This record gives sequence, C-alpha cells and structure tokens, in this order.
Amino acid sequence: MAERQLLQVILQYPDALLVDEVQLLPADAFTAPAHRAIWDAIVAAGGLAEATKFSARGWANAVASHAAPAVAELLPEIAVASLPVTLEAETGLPPERYADSLVHRVRDSVVSRKIADAMSALQRAGDDDQLARRLSETLTQLHRERAQLRAGME
Repeated sequence: MAERQLLQVILQYPDALLVDEVQLLPADAFTAPAHRAIWDAIVAAGGLAEATKFSARGWANAVASHAAPAVAELLPEIAVASLPVTLEAETGLPPERYADSLVHRVRDSVVSRKIADAMSALQRAGDDDQLARRLSETLTQLHRERAQLRAGME
C-alpha cells in the first residue's frame, strides 16, 4: 500500500516530496510489477526533479509517454486516486509527515528484504567462515541502516 500511495504522491503532488529522499530509492524498491513499471516510467521521464517543470496533468502525461501500454492504462487511476489524508489547507499538498513516511516505509521495506536475504544466505553459508563473517558484517550494517530509517520516521 505504501508503494502505491508513494506513486500517487509522486504523480499528483511531486512538490510534497524531497527530491534527494526519493532519489535514494533503489530500482527494486517497488515490488509489485505494476508499481515497478510506473516507477521505471517516472525515472525515464526524468524523475521527481523534472516533475516540477510540468503541470499536474503534464507530469502524468510525461510519465505515461515513457510507460508500457498496459501500465499507461493504470496511470490515470493512480494520478487521480484519493489519498487517505486531508490535504493541508494552506498548500493543497498532503502533510509533509505523511509524504515523508511513505518514502521511509518504502526504503525500510527494501532494507528489510535485504536483511532477510542476508540471513537466508548466512544460514546456507555452512562451514564457509569467511562468507559467514562477511554476511554478519553486512547484516550489522543493514540493521544500523534500518534503525536510522526508523528513527527518522519518529
């Protein structure tokens, strides 16, 4: 759900997000195939940094022009779907805390998947002490990264 809502914010309210934060999202941040295809189209259209150069409709059209036909059909739905928050009266944007939380939740999900993959690899490492040590170091680093992300969400 966070993936979809983040895409909604990127398409509808790109000014609500920090470009630097969104650029930290890796290509595999979006796990649902449709979401990944929309993300790829957003990146192909120039990413969030380019979004502010367009009107809302123009931005959605720019993204759609970089999307596969099946995904282009889904874009209008995401580009107009309501968000589960009340927009701020002063700015007409979703609350900053909400927009930031979506980015953090998607990033947290990426790190959590990496942790699960590393733990699985560690279990399979068997008697390979060097591999086990590298994986343990990786896990420590990933746990720190996740803790920092979660501290930023508070």
